[in-house]
Amino acid sequence: MTPSTLRFFSGLALFCFLSVVIINICSHFGIVIFKSITFFFQAFVILMAIPLVNMCNKTMPNGSNGNLVHIFSATNGKYLFVLALITIYGFINFFYFIHKTKPFPRGEAPTDIVSGIFSSLQMVFAFLEYIIASALLKITYKQKVT
Repeated sequence: MTPSTLRFFSGLALFCFLSVVIINICSHFGIVIFKSITFFFQAFVILMAIPLVNMCNKTMPNGSNGNLVHIFSATNGKYLFVLALITIYGFINFFYFIHKTKPFPRGEAPTDIVSGIFSSLQMVFAFLEYIIASALLKITYKQKVT
């Protein structure tokens, strides 16, 4: 991938992350968002992961301990704390919204609660994709310089 493509992926991942955060905040206030928007971002996060993971595999040096070690070593671990906070927040939100579905029959929870469930974990994956795209940008820049 070229640096311009990775910048594009980085921007898309950041846009997706911010959109999912807005969806999650709206879910807390009971603002109804269309289910299709929530599922669009879920599919978007999954589809965007495919080329990013493929690029991680291509840039990983021999004898590396895995993609995440490879990625976080490229960013010097500066995103690790923020990712940990987002992950903790996402899991707390996930279980909070799961708990909010208890009064409703199975499959009949309101849209804002369902959006909260899905957006809770989408935040984690969208931010992880942003980290991956940023790290790959640094890796490809270092490879072109040397």
